[in-house]
Amino acid sequence: MKARVEEEKINWLLRREEELHYQIRWAKEDYVKRLEATFKQCPETILRCDFHSHSRYSDGKFSLKEMQQWRELCGIDYLAATDHDTLAQREEVQSYPHALLGEEITIAQVEGIHPHLLGIGISEVIEPDCELLEGIEKIYRQGGFPILAHPCGWYRNDYPEVVVEAIEKKLLELNSPFGLEVGNAAANLFNYFDRTDAAALALWDRLLSAGKHVLGFGNSDAHHGCNLGVIWTGLIGPKPNKQGIYQVLNKGHHFLSDGPVVILESGEVMMGETVVPSNSTREFMVRVYDQVGIWKVRVIKNGSLFKQWNIKGEKQAALSFEDIFEGNNSYYRVDCFTVDGKRAYSNPIWVGL
Repeated sequence: MKARVEEEKINWLLRREEELHYQIRWAKEDYVKRLEATFKQCPETILRCDFHSHSRYSDGKFSLKEMQQWRELCGIDYLAATDHDTLAQREEVQSYPHALLGEEITIAQVEGIHPHLLGIGISEVIEPDCELLEGIEKIYRQGGFPILAHPCGWYRNDYPEVVVEAIEKKLLELNSPFGLEVGNAAANLFNYFDRTDAAALALWDRLLSAGKHVLGFGNSDAHHGCNLGVIWTGLIGPKPNKQGIYQVLNKGHHFLSDGPVVILESGEVMMGETVVPSNSTREFMVRVYDQVGIWKVRVIKNGSLFKQWNIKGEKQAALSFEDIFEGNNSYYRVDCFTVDGKRAYSNPIWVGL
């Protein structure tokens, strides 16, 4: 009798797991339909990219083939296989037209914690335990692009404040552009944003306010296929191939999002670029799109709120603002929030001499 009860319990758990699997798939499919409707409102081509994921080549739970199947289901155009301290996935990555090659490098300890650095588009393994700035330099020497992964920790794994301060201090020594994972969805299924992401956002503004050329990215850090699509990086108008993706990464013509589209421009200048003002006043344009509805749009200047609009559920909006340039270097970026709690962050436009 006891054995029969245990067998029925196991069978129930297996059925429930299968039901949950299908519910997750259906939810992902519905989410992709929402995004497709949102993108149709926007005249630019947008590619949804995820530059941080794992497979069985390191500690991921799915094969690279299964991750590519989930990539397609979740509407991700390009997915980087960034397994820990290895490029053993290189040959298999080359067989998938929408798979990018990268490595998640374990950096030497900073106050007892190993930071992680993504090397996107590199061709040779970068050995672990190098110093942070050394790792960034090695990535650049290979023609890749560096993105500091989860700089303040990830879900339920907060970095102590002393670690974040030490990482920030090292980054302030860097003069080259680099990427920062402002949004990381590790272990999340639907809502990526938690306190570690709030801390990463604040770190981004501190680095930008210090004059650093830091580009924001949103990545899943997926170890399961079902983690994909929770947050992504939206590239504006790149060529639809791997080489095109690699070439535009450091231009900053992208935003990070879990739903809406946000585009910041100033004349011919796109987010990710620097403009030298020809007179004291500069005009900026903000465009936002979301199928469910926009709630609020904010402009952040030098780490502080500069301008805010309440949109009241409109599915798209074209907004503008001006500012007087007073001779000091500045940056502007845009936050966008939807009526159901989704969000997006543009990369900055820098204004300076």
